[in-house]
Amino acid sequence: MASTSHPDMEYVSSDDENALPAPLLPDSISFECYFGNERVDYPYRFTIDGPSLKRLTPEGWFNDDLVAFGLSLWYEHVLASKDRHIHARLLGPFFYHRIVVCSGGTGIKLATRLTDFSKLDLIVIPVTKQGHWFAIVVANPSSCIEPNSDQ
Repeated sequence: MASTSHPDMEYVSSDDENALPAPLLPDSISFECYFGNERVDYPYRFTIDGPSLKRLTPEGWFNDDLVAFGLSLWYEHVLASKDRHIHARLLGPFFYHRIVVCSGGTGIKLATRLTDFSKLDLIVIPVTKQGHWFAIVVANPSSCIEPNSDQ
């Protein structure tokens, strides 16, 4: 294996001349996270460490940190686009499991007490089931949430 330098990045290439160079991963990366948090105003700084970064291979499985990172990048793109007027709330990777699964649904009352979801245009909830990630996207939540409801 040979190492090549580029002004912004160092690449490791194999002895195969046709192989594409693979960028070396940094030890960690920091980014602004756009997930709401009752203890911290967002965006706040978030760091992904080396073990999580090593999951960014074709064989790797995403973890909660990588899903948070990907959704934050997506939201940053939305904020920089013509759609920046959309009032969206990204919920963290543990939201569904903690609020719906662990609490049997009773945690929804607590979550809606902390945030008025009826004033949002879009809610994005990442969910993992059997090792696969997907997102529940609720558009126009005011049409399905009654303000000050006990349900």
